[in-house]
Amino acid sequence: MEIVAVEKLNAPHRYRILFEDGGSIEVHEDTLVSRRLLKGERISEELLKQISSEEEQRKAFHSALLYLSRRSRSSKEISDRLLHKGYDESTIQQVLRKLADERYVDDQQYAVTLANYRLKSHRKGRLWIQYELSQKGVDEEHILHALSQLDEEEESESACRLLMKKYPAIHEVTVMVRRKLLLFLKRRGFTTRTAHQAVASWERKLRSGSEE
Repeated sequence: MEIVAVEKLNAPHRYRILFEDGGSIEVHEDTLVSRRLLKGERISEELLKQISSEEEQRKAFHSALLYLSRRSRSSKEISDRLLHKGYDESTIQQVLRKLADERYVDDQQYAVTLANYRLKSHRKGRLWIQYELSQKGVDEEHILHALSQLDEEEESESACRLLMKKYPAIHEVTVMVRRKLLLFLKRRGFTTRTAHQAVASWERKLRSGSEE
Protein backbone atom coordinates (compact mmCIF):
# COMPACT_ATOMS: atom_id res chain seq x y z
CA MET A 1 0.00 0.00 0.00
CA GLU A 2 1.51 3.32 -1.09
CA ILE A 3 1.61 6.49 1.02
CA VAL A 4 0.30 9.39 -1.06
CA ALA A 5 0.52 12.20 1.51
CA VAL A 6 1.75 13.08 5.00
CA GLU A 7 -0.09 15.87 6.80
CA LYS A 8 0.97 17.70 9.98
CA LEU A 9 -1.90 17.90 12.45
CA ASN A 10 -2.63 20.69 14.93
CA ALA A 11 -1.95 18.34 17.85
CA PRO A 12 1.73 18.38 18.91
CA HIS A 13 3.91 15.75 17.19
CA ARG A 14 0.94 14.18 15.39
CA TYR A 15 0.69 13.38 11.66
CA ARG A 16 -1.92 11.91 9.35
CA ILE A 17 -0.73 9.34 6.80
CA LEU A 18 -2.92 9.03 3.69
CA PHE A 19 -2.87 5.92 1.45
CA GLU A 20 -3.66 5.34 -2.19
CA ASP A 21 -6.89 3.48 -1.34
CA GLY A 22 -8.29 6.54 0.45
CA GLY A 23 -7.55 5.22 3.93
CA SER A 24 -5.52 7.07 6.56
CA ILE A 25 -3.96 6.68 9.97
CA GLU A 26 -2.77 9.17 12.60
CA VAL A 27 0.65 8.58 14.11
CA HIS A 28 3.11 10.18 16.50
CA GLU A 29 6.19 11.87 15.10
CA ASP A 30 8.43 9.15 16.58
CA THR A 31 6.51 6.47 14.65
CA LEU A 32 6.70 8.56 11.49
CA VAL A 33 10.49 8.66 11.74
CA SER A 34 11.18 5.13 13.01
CA ARG A 35 8.91 3.53 10.41
CA ARG A 36 9.96 5.84 7.57
CA LEU A 37 6.39 6.76 6.74
CA LEU A 38 7.20 9.07 3.85
CA LYS A 39 5.28 9.97 0.72
CA GLY A 40 5.90 7.36 -1.99
CA GLU A 41 6.85 4.60 0.46
CA ARG A 42 4.90 1.35 0.45
CA ILE A 43 3.90 -0.61 3.55
CA SER A 44 2.25 -3.98 3.96
CA GLU A 45 -1.13 -4.64 5.59
CA GLU A 46 0.68 -6.50 8.36
CA LEU A 47 2.91 -3.54 9.12
CA LEU A 48 -0.09 -1.20 9.05
CA LYS A 49 -1.86 -3.34 11.67
CA GLN A 50 1.27 -3.32 13.81
CA ILE A 51 1.57 0.46 13.56
CA SER A 52 -2.11 0.87 14.45
CA SER A 53 -1.63 -1.34 17.51
CA GLU A 54 1.45 0.63 18.60
CA GLU A 55 -0.39 3.93 18.23
CA GLU A 56 -3.32 2.62 20.25
CA GLN A 57 -0.93 1.60 23.03
CA ARG A 58 0.79 4.97 22.89
CA LYS A 59 -2.51 6.84 23.27
CA ALA A 60 -3.65 4.54 26.08
CA PHE A 61 -0.32 4.99 27.88
CA HIS A 62 -0.55 8.77 27.75
CA SER A 63 -4.16 8.60 28.88
CA ALA A 64 -3.04 6.52 31.87
CA LEU A 65 -0.26 9.01 32.69
CA LEU A 66 -2.76 11.87 32.65
CA TYR A 67 -4.99 9.90 35.02
CA LEU A 68 -2.01 9.26 37.31
CA SER A 69 -0.97 12.91 37.26
CA ARG A 70 -3.87 13.78 39.58
CA ARG A 71 -2.97 11.21 42.24
CA SER A 72 -1.65 7.67 42.63
CA ARG A 73 -3.90 4.85 41.38
CA SER A 74 -4.05 1.09 41.63
CA SER A 75 -3.62 -1.07 38.54
CA LYS A 76 -7.32 -1.94 38.70
CA GLU A 77 -8.35 1.71 38.75
CA ILE A 78 -6.21 2.40 35.68
CA SER A 79 -7.57 -0.68 33.92
CA ASP A 80 -11.16 0.39 34.60
CA ARG A 81 -10.43 3.90 33.36
CA LEU A 82 -8.95 2.67 30.09
CA LEU A 83 -11.80 0.19 29.59
CA HIS A 84 -14.25 3.06 30.04
CA LYS A 85 -12.38 4.98 27.33
CA GLY A 86 -12.83 2.07 24.94
CA TYR A 87 -9.40 0.44 24.90
CA ASP A 88 -9.30 -3.34 24.50
CA GLU A 89 -7.97 -5.75 27.12
CA SER A 90 -4.78 -6.55 25.22
CA THR A 91 -3.83 -2.87 24.93
CA ILE A 92 -4.61 -2.26 28.60
CA GLN A 93 -2.45 -5.15 29.79
CA GLN A 94 0.50 -3.94 27.73
CA VAL A 95 0.07 -0.43 29.11
CA LEU A 96 -0.06 -1.75 32.69
CA ARG A 97 3.15 -3.72 32.12
CA LYS A 98 4.89 -0.61 30.76
CA LEU A 99 3.65 1.52 33.67
CA ALA A 100 4.98 -1.08 36.12
CA ASP A 101 8.31 -1.39 34.29
CA GLU A 102 8.77 2.37 34.38
CA ARG A 103 7.67 2.46 38.05
CA TYR A 104 4.61 4.64 37.48
CA VAL A 105 2.50 1.94 39.13
CA ASP A 106 3.37 -0.20 42.15
CA ASP A 107 0.34 -1.70 43.89
CA GLN A 108 2.30 -2.73 46.97
CA GLN A 109 3.70 0.75 47.57
CA TYR A 110 0.33 2.25 46.68
CA ALA A 111 -1.34 0.15 49.38
CA VAL A 112 1.23 1.12 52.03
CA THR A 113 1.00 4.83 51.18
CA LEU A 114 -2.80 4.88 51.15
CA ALA A 115 -3.03 2.93 54.42
CA ASN A 116 -0.79 5.40 56.22
CA TYR A 117 -2.57 8.39 54.72
CA ARG A 118 -6.01 7.13 55.73
CA LEU A 119 -4.85 6.39 59.28
CA LYS A 120 -2.95 9.62 59.91
CA SER A 121 -4.95 12.15 57.91
CA HIS A 122 -8.47 10.73 57.87
CA ARG A 123 -8.39 8.80 61.17
CA LYS A 124 -9.61 5.58 59.55
CA GLY A 125 -8.98 2.16 61.07
CA ARG A 126 -7.44 -0.91 59.46
CA LEU A 127 -10.80 -2.53 58.67
CA TRP A 128 -11.88 0.53 56.70
CA ILE A 129 -8.49 0.61 54.95
CA GLN A 130 -8.68 -3.09 54.13
CA TYR A 131 -12.12 -2.66 52.57
CA GLU A 132 -11.10 0.41 50.56
CA LEU A 133 -7.99 -1.27 49.14
CA SER A 134 -10.05 -4.31 48.24
CA GLN A 135 -12.56 -2.09 46.42
CA LYS A 136 -9.70 -0.55 44.47
CA GLY A 137 -8.71 -4.02 43.22
CA VAL A 138 -5.45 -4.32 45.16
CA ASP A 139 -4.29 -7.93 45.57
CA GLU A 140 -4.82 -9.44 49.01
CA GLU A 141 -1.09 -9.99 49.55
CA HIS A 142 -0.43 -6.27 49.07
CA ILE A 143 -3.31 -5.38 51.38
CA LEU A 144 -2.01 -7.66 54.14
CA HIS A 145 1.49 -6.25 53.71
CA ALA A 146 0.17 -2.68 54.02
CA LEU A 147 -1.83 -3.52 57.14
CA SER A 148 1.21 -5.21 58.69
CA GLN A 149 3.11 -1.92 58.33
CA LEU A 150 0.60 -0.03 60.46
CA ASP A 151 1.71 0.57 64.03
CA GLU A 152 -0.98 -0.62 66.48
CA GLU A 153 -0.02 1.94 69.11
CA GLU A 154 -0.20 4.73 66.55
CA GLU A 155 -3.58 3.40 65.39
CA SER A 156 -4.90 3.49 68.94
CA GLU A 157 -3.55 7.01 69.44
CA SER A 158 -5.18 8.12 66.18
CA ALA A 159 -8.53 6.76 67.37
CA CYS A 160 -8.11 8.50 70.72
CA ARG A 161 -7.34 11.83 69.05
CA LEU A 162 -10.47 11.40 66.97
CA LEU A 163 -12.51 10.98 70.16
CA MET A 164 -10.84 13.98 71.80
CA LYS A 165 -11.68 16.13 68.81
CA LYS A 166 -15.30 14.97 68.60
CA TYR A 167 -15.93 14.66 72.34
CA PRO A 168 -13.49 17.05 74.08
CA ALA A 169 -15.64 17.04 77.21
CA ILE A 170 -18.55 15.07 78.56
CA HIS A 171 -20.61 15.38 81.76
CA GLU A 172 -20.54 11.72 82.80
CA VAL A 173 -18.87 8.65 81.26
CA THR A 174 -21.56 5.98 81.49
CA VAL A 175 -21.83 2.50 80.01
CA MET A 176 -24.06 3.94 77.30
CA VAL A 177 -21.51 6.62 76.49
CA ARG A 178 -18.72 4.05 76.19
CA ARG A 179 -20.90 1.89 73.95
CA LYS A 180 -21.66 4.89 71.75
CA LEU A 181 -17.97 5.71 71.40
CA LEU A 182 -17.05 2.10 70.61
CA LEU A 183 -19.69 1.95 67.88
CA PHE A 184 -18.47 5.28 66.51
CA LEU A 185 -14.89 3.99 66.23
CA LYS A 186 -15.98 0.67 64.72
CA ARG A 187 -17.86 2.55 62.01
CA ARG A 188 -14.56 4.27 61.24
CA GLY A 189 -12.97 0.87 60.71
CA PHE A 190 -11.13 0.43 64.00
CA THR A 191 -11.00 -3.07 65.45
CA THR A 192 -12.77 -3.89 68.71
CA ARG A 193 -9.43 -4.09 70.55
CA THR A 194 -8.21 -0.74 69.23
CA ALA A 195 -11.56 0.89 69.95
CA HIS A 196 -11.48 -0.26 73.59
CA GLN A 197 -7.90 0.98 73.98
CA ALA A 198 -8.81 4.35 72.49
CA VAL A 199 -11.88 4.81 74.69
CA ALA A 200 -9.84 3.93 77.80
CA SER A 201 -7.16 6.42 76.77
CA TRP A 202 -9.82 9.05 76.08
CA GLU A 203 -11.26 8.55 79.58
CA ARG A 204 -7.82 8.95 81.18
CA LYS A 205 -7.23 12.18 79.29
CA LEU A 206 -10.64 13.55 80.33
CA ARG A 207 -9.98 12.71 84.00
CA SER A 208 -6.50 14.17 83.81
CA GLY A 209 -7.90 17.36 82.33
CA SER A 210 -10.64 17.65 84.92
CA GLU A 211 -8.15 17.21 87.80
CA GLU A 212 -5.96 20.07 86.67
